[in-house]
Amino acid sequence: MKINKGILYILLGASFFGFTPIFAKLGFNYGYSLGQITIAQMVISFILLWSFTLIKRSSFKGLHMKNMLQIMMTGCFVGLTSIFYYGSMQYLPASLAIILMFQFVWIGILLEWVFSKIKPAPVTVLSIILILIGVFFASNIVNGDIQGLPVKGFILGILSAITYAGFIFLAARSL
Repeated sequence: MKINKGILYILLGASFFGFTPIFAKLGFNYGYSLGQITIAQMVISFILLWSFTLIKRSSFKGLHMKNMLQIMMTGCFVGLTSIFYYGSMQYLPASLAIILMFQFVWIGILLEWVFSKIKPAPVTVLSIILILIGVFFASNIVNGDIQGLPVKGFILGILSAITYAGFIFLAARSL
């Protein structure tokens, strides 16, 4: 049985992304600041990615200034996503922070509609409605469990969703 490399990369990336709340929450509990945790993540990522690049001996032929600007802009959105996501975890439980960040799905559809003029299909609108209903129940609003939680955490969580949707939108454009 042959495994598709793309599927393997997605699973690997998702598993690493799933571990970040654990490390962020532990860091906050040990007194590290949002900036320190974010810098540590960026330095580790920088070292790993450049190590893979050097080991693989990647070629940068065909990389132009326009491509580099698109890559840098996309990278800015990834960095902002981390900052906002970890920031929301400072104020909210990790489960609620991830629920807020995963609003990128419908936000991305709105970005596609506004900037690419691609109107969502009726089944897409139905999917958005189902996502929002799922978020309503997953956040346990019915039992009032979100009362007393800081608004700042919610704002940072939604900002993480917006920047993550922006990352996906820009990454799709630079392919």
